[in-house]
Amino acid sequence: IARRDREAFLNTFMARVVALTDEERTRAAEVLLLDMRSAVEGLDDEYPEVYEAMVLLYQVMGNAPAHHAAVETLKRLYPNHPSLPQRLVEDLVLSGKFGEAEGVTGLLMQEGDYQRNLRLLLTRSELLAHLGKTAESERITRAAQELADSPSLFHATRGYVRQYLMNDPQGALQDYAAALVHRTAHLPTPAYLALIRDRIAHEDWKTARKYLELARNWNPGNGGLQRMESELRQGPAAAFLFP
Repeated sequence: IARRDREAFLNTFMARVVALTDEERTRAAEVLLLDMRSAVEGLDDEYPEVYEAMVLLYQVMGNAPAHHAAVETLKRLYPNHPSLPQRLVEDLVLSGKFGEAEGVTGLLMQEGDYQRNLRLLLTRSELLAHLGKTAESERITRAAQELADSPSLFHATRGYVRQYLMNDPQGALQDYAAALVHRTAHLPTPAYLALIRDRIAHEDWKTARKYLELARNWNPGNGGLQRMESELRQGPAAAFLFP
């Protein structure tokens, strides 16, 4: 398979994984990847995309032990893989080793390529904030804002970092809401669902209806969205959301 086709596979696969909204479908994705890994093991050609996809899947699932094992496999099989340093940093974060992760990101920032990596920049910024290094965190945040193609991309990326790496769901919600001020295309479907639930909990019906409409337009066939809407139509919020 051509290299560009493999990269397209990884990008498409992860876009769909991030859009998953229930455990059953995520487990199905895991089974698929395990089968793919078995298929490529022992082949003369190299298929690092399959192993990297496993790392990212366990990251989205929040399965830190499986994520660590997948990162170690990627490191053993492809020690020179270009994304490995970032995956190692993220593994340290998920393992709760924030100080060590911050130190590694500081070393990576000395290289030009990593200075242009938006997610890595925002990971470092969040680590610095977590460790109480506010001034440095704010400086890195400003650099990330300048690097991002749009405010929406900045907030959507920081929302991902806060949700899947830093275990900061409220901070992620704030970023997802800020991203929607500008456009809708950068948010994964679970972000929309979380925003809708949050607004319903605050009885902010107008904004909840807005997010529901945006989610429909962005991913109309998503099963999780359809199930949520069905439940909402049968619940006490129906009169406010579906006047």
